Amino acid sequence: MVSFCVVKRCKSGFNRRWFFGPWCCLPPQPRVLWPLSEAVVKGFRRFIISLCFASAIVFVTGAHASSLRISPVGLDLPLTQRAGAITLINAGSEPLNLQLRAFTWTQQHNADQLSQTSDLIISPPAATIPAGASYTVRVARTELTSTTALSYRLVIDELPKPTDPRTVSQGVAMVLRTSLPVFFSDSRAIADLSWRISRDGDALHVDVINQGQRYAKITGLRLQTHEGKYYEFGQGLNAYVLPDAQKRLSLRNSAFHSLANGAIVRLMGRDGRLDINESVTVHVQP
Repeated sequence: MVSFCVVKRCKSGFNRRWFFGPWCCLPPQPRVLWPLSEAVVKGFRRFIISLCFASAIVFVTGAHASSLRISPVGLDLPLTQRAGAITLINAGSEPLNLQLRAFTWTQQHNADQLSQTSDLIISPPAATIPAGASYTVRVARTELTSTTALSYRLVIDELPKPTDPRTVSQGVAMVLRTSLPVFFSDSRAIADLSWRISRDGDALHVDVINQGQRYAKITGLRLQTHEGKYYEFGQGLNAYVLPDAQKRLSLRNSAFHSLANGAIVRLMGRDGRLDINESVTVHVQP
């Protein structure tokens, strides 16, 4: 669907704009004391239209993002277990139409790779949840022959509700997507992490290498310099690092220019329930 933003000129000299609601008045436009070229006028019109689209997207996303509740927000199951379940709750005032799909999840070249798979069955693959209701979704493996950790992503698409094409003001049809991690691993396995830090100008790159047989969940990662200053990579979840994979976290700050080759910094954070406290040498890229 296509959103629109119409600007009209009133007799009073005010502008009126129709945008997802009633007419609203804007202050009079100041008179232009110099001629404007056609290119400038067209550019200004494109800028206004872009703002309207951006506002529409933010408005629609905010209106719908809070209606779907999920519990739990991921599955961490033993390798010997075949299935698990999640609960979807519609906290909104209108029905939710959902599509659910499973993907194999790998990490290559510091990037997540998702591939459609039939090894994990989602039941049901689609659902309509009435307002205020909850729904249980079952996630099941097709076989139990694997002896190594398995990583998947459960992707939930919240589909837009049907609209009447005869309606003039339809807004923007948004498809909201939620991606949940699903792990099957040996309950005795652990993540085995090693760290590398390199500096390129004012950018600091932290490479996390996981040589264990269990995923790592990095949260609250921060760096401490020899001067005692702290720099955060973001609060909450920083990254998942899958078994036999690596992930890069980057941070940019002008203060990093003072970190010489061979400088020692300390990394602190959490890997699930375990503390991260590592001293790492900085390598400056030529």
